[in-house]
Amino acid sequence: MQVLSLTCPSVTYAQKGRRVLAQAGIRSRVTRRTTAGCSYGLEVAAGDLAATLALLRDKGVPCESAGRTDR
Repeated sequence: MQVLSLTCPSVTYAQKGRRVLAQAGIRSRVTRRTTAGCSYGLEVAAGDLAATLALLRDKGVPCESAGRTDR
C-alpha cells in the first residue's frame, strides 16, 4: 500500500491535521520525522496529494509533501 508522507512544523499542527483529515473521512496517523530534525508529520493513505494539501492549507495547517512510500 502506498502512503503519502507529509511534514508539519510541530506535533500540534500534525495533530490538528489528523483531526481535519478525519473530519473529511481521510485516515491518517501522526509520525515523528527523525531525518528532518525535530519535526513531525502525517502518513495518509495514497490519494490526491494536491487535494489533501489544499484541505489542510484551507484549515490553517502548514504541511508539505515529503513524498510517497510503500508500506
